[in-house]
Amino acid sequence: MKGRFGASLLFATIAALAVLPWMHYGTNVFGRALAAHLYLVISVAAHAAFLLRRDSDEATSMGVRIGLLGLGLLLVTASLPQTALGCALLLAIGRGGLLARRISIRAFAQETALVAGGLVSASVMLDGSDAGFAGAIWAFYLVQTAFTLLDEQQRPLSPSPQHSPYRTDGNESTDYEWSSL
Repeated sequence: MKGRFGASLLFATIAALAVLPWMHYGTNVFGRALAAHLYLVISVAAHAAFLLRRDSDEATSMGVRIGLLGLGLLLVTASLPQTALGCALLLAIGRGGLLARRISIRAFAQETALVAGGLVSASVMLDGSDAGFAGAIWAFYLVQTAFTLLDEQQRPLSPSPQHSPYRTDGNESTDYEWSSL
């Protein structure tokens, strides 16, 4: 658990630091507004893929799906706050529904709290400068690191493979050895 939390903090820092050169060079290529919108989409897609880093094919698929949905989002949003809200919702839907977690009221409440907390903390940091944008990115992903802690708490208990209740060796013992206890 500590490794995932630390890696998530590292992602938040890298995403915040990478926004500065992106905005510097992206402004020349795309214009300031589009560069900021694209960075939000790219960072959310990268974060979604980062969450599944154990399985590279699934991570790539998740990142591409979130990225494509994010690009579609750019067609209907007019401002950076709208894009930020849409990207945050894509991240929450990706984590809550597509990462094989149980969909429950508790998971919905946690995703709502993470998205709202991340957006509020980002809005406090945003001041119109590139450094403020980097601070907002860092603040958003800093709040999102809590997901790694909540995700560990929601993992269901699973019986150890040595003591399967479906054994065919004739021993019908139902004693479980729970690996997560």
